[in-house]
Amino acid sequence: TIRTEMLDRWGAAKPAALEAVMVRTPMRRVGERNGVAAGLSLLLSDQASYVTGQTFYVDGGRLAQNLPY
Repeated sequence: TIRTEMLDRWGAAKPAALEAVMVRTPMRRVGERNGVAAGLSLLLSDQASYVTGQTFYVDGGRLAQNLPY
């Protein structure tokens, strides 16, 4: 769950629904767009020049929990 204008409107209208999502997110917070950008920046940099065929999740740990969505 990444903070966007749409998420801010939805969360303000349905705070209980947003809290239900956060309970299922190990980091217990909404991700920020700069976190996604940082992940992409790493993958585009020379530091990742030997990385191939990977899936890079920017999800606050939700996938690691292995919970059904």
